[in-house]
Order: sequence, then C-alpha cells, then structure tokens
Amino acid sequence: MNITNHAAERYAERVSEKDKADIPVYVVQNRERIEGWISKLYEHSDYVCSGKIRDNNYSNFNINKDGWVIVTDALRETIVTLYHIDLGVGTEFNKEFISRMKDRLTSDYDNLQALECKMIDRAKELDGLIAGNHEEIKRLKKHIQYLEEANKLLSQEKVVNTMEAETKTKAFHAQLEKFVGSKIQLNK
Repeated sequence: MNITNHAAERYAERVSEKDKADIPVYVVQNRERIEGWISKLYEHSDYVCSGKIRDNNYSNFNINKDGWVIVTDALRETIVTLYHIDLGVGTEFNKEFISRMKDRLTSDYDNLQALECKMIDRAKELDGLIAGNHEEIKRLKKHIQYLEEANKLLSQEKVVNTMEAETKTKAFHAQLEKFVGSKIQLNK
C-alpha cells in the first residue's frame, strides 16, 4: 500500500509532539516507521463507506477501533490521508462510541441492503403487473374497436330497417288508397 507524504505528515502531527514546522523533517527521518504504523492502522481498520469529499476524487473510508479514519484512493492502492476521531471525553468513551457507531452503521447498512433487495423484487413484480396491464389494454382496445365496428353495423342496420319500414309503409299506404279509392292521410 502506498502512503502519501500528506498522510505521513498528518499521522506525525497527531502522534508526535513536534512543532508543525518540524514535521516534514521528522517524516523524512522516520518514514519507514511511520509507514509501518500507518499500514498497521489500515490493516486493523474496517471499511465504512466510499464517496467524494467536496470536489476531490472518489475515496474509500476505513476506521479502526481506536478512532483512526484512514482515507484511500478509489482503487485502495494509496492511503491519501488519515485523522483521529477524538470526542474529547476520554479514550474509553471514544472506543465505545466508535464501536457502537460501527455496529449501528453496519445494522443500518444491512437494513438498507435488505430494503434494496425488497425494492428490486417489488420492481420486478410491478414490471410484470405493468406488462400485464399493457396486454390487457391492448386486448381491451381491440375489444373497443370490435364494439365500435359492431355499433356502426348496428346503426347501419337500423337505418336500413327504418328505410325498409318507410318503403313498406308507403307501399301499404298506396295499396290502401287504391283500395278505398281516395287519397287519405293516416293517423300514426
């Protein structure tokens, strides 16, 4: 694992009692030991999350039980920086807080994963229902088209029947007038 100079300096600032101006020299003189310590911190850390910090590149965040947050590059090839979480209420409280937060985050993450699986399964189920509805809509549109065509034919039959009835009525009327020998107006 590569370790940036920035990470080595941040570690040295937090563990040595050197003035900030003396840190670069301290890092050069103790680089191998500092890298060993940082590597051990990373080895004993657990992955927490990944993301971008402001406009910087994608990073991975790990934390160990002592409160060291180790930030690596996206490929986990280089430790970019690290810092120590100190709530200012003692080492034991820090450890307990970190342990409980890790447990809570793990539990919340597991719950989110389960929810995501449920959502994926439900989305598949809903896609099936939607596809079924589309098929039913197609079927109903065909049925509507059939009914509209049937209504046109029924309307045409109605017109034909009306015309036939009018023709027969006129013929009957003409025959009746012929029989009685007079033009008459019938009551309907």
